[in-house]
Amino acid sequence: MGIKRAGCFHAPLLAVDGAEIPLMLSRVNTTSDQLSHGERLRQLDVLRAVAIVLVLMHHSNELLAPAGVFAGLVRFAENFGWTGVDLFFVLSGFLIGGLLFREIDRTGKFRIGRFLIRRGFKIWPGYFALVAYVEFRLVRHGESVSHVVALYWANLLQIQNYTRNIRSLTWSLAVEEHFYLLLPVALAVMLWRGGREWVRKNFMAAAWVVIGATATFRTIHGIYWPYSMDTHYFPTHIRIDALLFGVVLAHIATFSPGLWTRLLAWKWALMATGIVLISPMLFLDHNENAFVWTGGFSLLYLGYGSLMIAMLAVKPGVGWDGRLLASPVGRFLSWMGLYSYGIYLWHVDLAARPVAIHLQGLWMRMPLGMGWAAAMVTFMVVAVLAGVVMTMLIEWPFMALRSKLYPARGEAAAVETRREAAAVGGDGGDKKIAQGEITGERKMRRAAV
Repeated sequence: MGIKRAGCFHAPLLAVDGAEIPLMLSRVNTTSDQLSHGERLRQLDVLRAVAIVLVLMHHSNELLAPAGVFAGLVRFAENFGWTGVDLFFVLSGFLIGGLLFREIDRTGKFRIGRFLIRRGFKIWPGYFALVAYVEFRLVRHGESVSHVVALYWANLLQIQNYTRNIRSLTWSLAVEEHFYLLLPVALAVMLWRGGREWVRKNFMAAAWVVIGATATFRTIHGIYWPYSMDTHYFPTHIRIDALLFGVVLAHIATFSPGLWTRLLAWKWALMATGIVLISPMLFLDHNENAFVWTGGFSLLYLGYGSLMIAMLAVKPGVGWDGRLLASPVGRFLSWMGLYSYGIYLWHVDLAARPVAIHLQGLWMRMPLGMGWAAAMVTFMVVAVLAGVVMTMLIEWPFMALRSKLYPARGEAAAVETRREAAAVGGDGGDKKIAQGEITGERKMRRAAV
């Protein structure tokens, strides 16, 4: 572990097992144990868990169990659970934007092809495994091959949020894929125009113009065109500002450490602001209320962004909120967040539908309401287990292959250190350093975004 400076204008970076984090951010948000072991930020993993729980609750209508006394919870799931995707959008923008900005800050450039390949190794194996599984089931149940092929091409080209879709949940994956393409291209143009300083000075203005234009178009479109999820909810040009807002926050964290530190100091104000901004969605039906699909989407990413900053200001083990984060509940949520992508991909096909099909008779024989509670708990447990298993079977092997073929800069440095130590027949100290770098490389593979 070492400290180095990224440039005369920027915060120093803390290199942790090959991963570089803005030091101003790391000092406020992580314990020394986390830093020394190169762990993921528990705060963000907990938010991932919150997001996936909201999504699971929203899709619990697949269970077809009468709610009874839990009818209020069902209404909450229907009215608010869908916002978990918006939280995912803000988190993705912040994390991916941070990766790109740190590389630009460090080197003055980044490699688009390498970035896209590494993202592909992370996202595509699980996604295309789901596509193959669903299409196999469609053919097995008598669907025409021509229809299945048409669905396949829509999902292969990542345009399923504009056309036919094998599973409605994959619309958000298309939005993120488009974002992964557009953001690097925009940054490459800025770098070509004026280098790192141009990105540092001008990115924010450009981002706010795009965010404002998207929100304005969405409002006009929402007022004058009849509502449909296909035109008002799924399209990338309607939702991409949520991701871009996360990128804006990453830009502040990377290039404006003084402002970022002040934001972190406003933890409770940001927490309250975030709750106020997202709370209208508790009471509004997103299929019926025009406010949701116009200004409501903007309130969501502003609110979730505020909550994310407030969460990053929580120090594990310090204060009641830090103790809660470090508690078994916090650790479990953090663990769950680690597998959130796998849970999201497979929760319908390997949890909601099998549970509904095979156990619906059992809920119906239980007292009203208790059947729904049993169905919900069973669904949640099965969804999490399915996501964990599929992550281990599909995602982890490809992540290991990615580390071998396209290592991150820190991983490549670890390999080089190991080789140098071996080449010179290093003494005990050299061997310990090399072994530490090897351990760091393995941890980076597990902790990859």
